[in-house]
Amino acid sequence: MNKVLLFVCGIFLFFGLSGCSTCTTCGVLKLDTEVKQSLVKMQFDPELNYYFSGEEGRVPKVIIGLDKKYILQSNHWLPVVNEKQQIPTWIATIDSPKFRSRQFFRPYSGFAINGPDGTRAGFWYGEYTRGKISFIEPNIIEMYPPQPSVHASQGSQENRRN
Repeated sequence: MNKVLLFVCGIFLFFGLSGCSTCTTCGVLKLDTEVKQSLVKMQFDPELNYYFSGEEGRVPKVIIGLDKKYILQSNHWLPVVNEKQQIPTWIATIDSPKFRSRQFFRPYSGFAINGPDGTRAGFWYGEYTRGKISFIEPNIIEMYPPQPSVHASQGSQENRRN
């Protein structure tokens, strides 16, 4: 029995390390501390389209900016109507002591969104550090909304709504 289990684990390890499971269309989030600084300084790139994930009328879970050469194919992200007005309001709320004192507060972080070839496609700023990003065609990105991890989903419904 132990030999069979060892053999099966070896097969999975071999294929995992050999690159057979490498995603050739997946985007990557790479930590970038400049993302928050540009948002705080209200440096909005006119070559980006801005979107958010979360409930309208509340602080978003994630804000993204995508290069205009990409089309976002997703029903899960809403466009930011006036980024120069809305995003600074969200940042001020996120940085407020009241917002940060929430029981299950996760600090917001900035990331570069890079394509499979390493080309920067935009930015991601939010309380979640993972997301599914697929470059399904050279100029089409499919993105799913961020999901909390198992430990982050524990807590009251009220805390998750804020």
